[in-house]
Amino acid sequence: MKSLRMVLALLALSLAALACNYPTLQPSPPVTVTPYVPEVEGTSAPPPSPSPLPEPTPVVEEPELTTEPGSPTPEPSPTENGTPSVTPTVPVSTGPLNFEAPNNPIGWEDVGGGQYEVSIAIHVTGGAPPFRISDSLFAPGTVFHSPGRDYTLVFAWSGCGGVSHTITVESADGQTSSQSHWVFPLWCPPTPNP
Repeated sequence: MKSLRMVLALLALSLAALACNYPTLQPSPPVTVTPYVPEVEGTSAPPPSPSPLPEPTPVVEEPELTTEPGSPTPEPSPTENGTPSVTPTVPVSTGPLNFEAPNNPIGWEDVGGGQYEVSIAIHVTGGAPPFRISDSLFAPGTVFHSPGRDYTLVFAWSGCGGVSHTITVESADGQTSSQSHWVFPLWCPPTPNP
């Protein structure tokens, strides 16, 4: 029992020492600047009064970067205001970029007049998030952003014909994958055989 108390006391002392030595951000005192004014012979100008610098803009904390095991830790680099920041690294690829063919809709809604809102699921493998997704069903230049590997694409469709379209996925590591797909019109009731 005595050794347990001693261990607990040493643990408490260690934690207290760590807590006291934990680095904190403290505001620095305001800095003043006195401009240099060259002396001109024959004039006696009063010395300029110090003027305070504008308030520094707050530094936004960047998210903690993760690195692969065995890779070097990124070194902080100074910024304009002298505070160190970590330069972001290129996203790490998890392999060749690809995505599953969404041949069947995951949902649809009849909005009336033979119009449907159809939802398809896109699951991305490989590459590095975030992803940019475009579809030939939308106007050129229309891009959807997905921070993760799963994205639900919703589009409008008329009638009971199947949907033929091309999906393009761009990865943050520079890879691009395009595939043409046929989505079956499961939103239409089956026609009875005569």
